[in-house]
Amino acid sequence: MSRLIKSVITRVEPADREEFLHDVLRENYLVMIITAALLAVSETFIYISFRGRLFDTDGVVLLFAVFNTVSLPILAFIYFKIERIGCRIAQAAQFINAMGVLVFCCALALIPQKEFESMHIYVIALFAIAAFLHLHPLHSLVLYLTGFIIFNAYLPLYQTNEQALLIMRINVTIMNIAAWGLGRLVFRMRLTRFLDKRTIIEQNRKLADMATRDPMTGLLNHETAYRKLCDEVVRSRRYGHPLTVMMLDIDNFKSVNDNHGHQAGDRVIRQVSEILRENCRRTDHAGRYGGEEFICILTDTDLPDSIALAERILKAVGSEDFDENIRVTVSIGLYGYEGEDADEMIGEADKLLYKAKSAGKNRIEAGAGVSAAVS
Repeated sequence: MSRLIKSVITRVEPADREEFLHDVLRENYLVMIITAALLAVSETFIYISFRGRLFDTDGVVLLFAVFNTVSLPILAFIYFKIERIGCRIAQAAQFINAMGVLVFCCALALIPQKEFESMHIYVIALFAIAAFLHLHPLHSLVLYLTGFIIFNAYLPLYQTNEQALLIMRINVTIMNIAAWGLGRLVFRMRLTRFLDKRTIIEQNRKLADMATRDPMTGLLNHETAYRKLCDEVVRSRRYGHPLTVMMLDIDNFKSVNDNHGHQAGDRVIRQVSEILRENCRRTDHAGRYGGEEFICILTDTDLPDSIALAERILKAVGSEDFDENIRVTVSIGLYGYEGEDADEMIGEADKLLYKAKSAGKNRIEAGAGVSAAVS
């Protein structure tokens, strides 16, 4: 039974609720602002042009014009300040405005009953709200039920013909149910559109990650890391910011594969990648350059700071307990920007990396021969 009720009412998942509510409220408020402006102008024009010929509705028309004139700046203020005001207050104000429009249209349909046995103004308001405002089905149910009760309570005061009274009550019941059904359909369509958009955005993000990320480690792939370095070189050249390239290679990696298997080797690569991710800043760019070799583009970082970072990484890898009690070390080459292009920086960092490996591995070679070793 509860599942059926949730299906009828249309439940929005908690994970999507706030974002969806915010999007819907902004759309609704834009519609209400335009509607309030149109009604304020049109009702004022009707009152001035047809005053005395409106079948005793002059006062209601004037009040309706005033209501919309006063509502207009309030709705505009909430629209532009909705983040600060909050969705709950915005929802309450939205309901009050919709209820006000419905009550005034109810009065405009009831008062002229002696001349017109009609409720077309009230019905127009019902279906306009259903079609153009994305109200949650529970909220629209309360709204339409309130309007239905008011209309039926006051209808006998203005419509004395028993047959017409019965027909109008049947019609208003049908119209309220139909309007609620339309509003629910519109709300579900808006929710579906929101969820489809979220799915497309997420799929596009995944596709972008697949195009730019190494699938095993989640780090930047070779091509993307190279493009990032090219961009950072241009930025450093233009603004004079320091830039360092770190090339890192896992020592004796072939023996890991030979002695423990390629799956163990893959796990080592992933764990080293995680160490790089944990130690590099969000503004840095870490990538898998190929095989067991990695590149880190350290933005706004000079050589002394780069060496300090490289030492932390060296120690973290050396103290890491890999699967199957595997122990590995890394060798690191650091090269600071001195006006070179991306290819030259990578070449110099690569030379320093292999210099570190030739000098005994598990060490750092930085700049023009400045070195440090960590046991």
